[in-house]
Amino acid sequence: HCISSAASDVYKRQNISNPHVFITTESMDGVVKLQDVVNRNNKSWKLHYYAPSVFNANTAAHISAKPVVSPMDMARVTQGTLGKASLISLLLAMEGKHYVLTSGSNWSRLIDELRLNIVDVACGGCTNMVDLREGIPAAQNWRA
Repeated sequence: HCISSAASDVYKRQNISNPHVFITTESMDGVVKLQDVVNRNNKSWKLHYYAPSVFNANTAAHISAKPVVSPMDMARVTQGTLGKASLISLLLAMEGKHYVLTSGSNWSRLIDELRLNIVDVACGGCTNMVDLREGIPAAQNWRA
């Protein structure tokens, strides 16, 4: 829910009334939860994600004899296909201007570095980022 709140704040500040939201996650549960929040709040958001980069633990169970419980397991089971899909998802994320990230995530830190050093430079400083961990004490927050 804090993701949707942070995104709502960004859209209000930027005066974006019907945003297209691109989600980078490996978890179908995360996509479903965000979609539920959007539906409950009658938001006019359009949610997008690169489907090959998202896995569902229930679906993954059909691929492997062993339980697939993490993205690393899924990458192993798919022989790297999930990793390639994640890189495509990363490239799609670089098309954005407004980001809601969490600095506790290595993937979010990678996206932020690319945002700052490539996207922001190319567009003359047009991007912005909200860190979901801003309220966390400095000792635990890499941005502090």
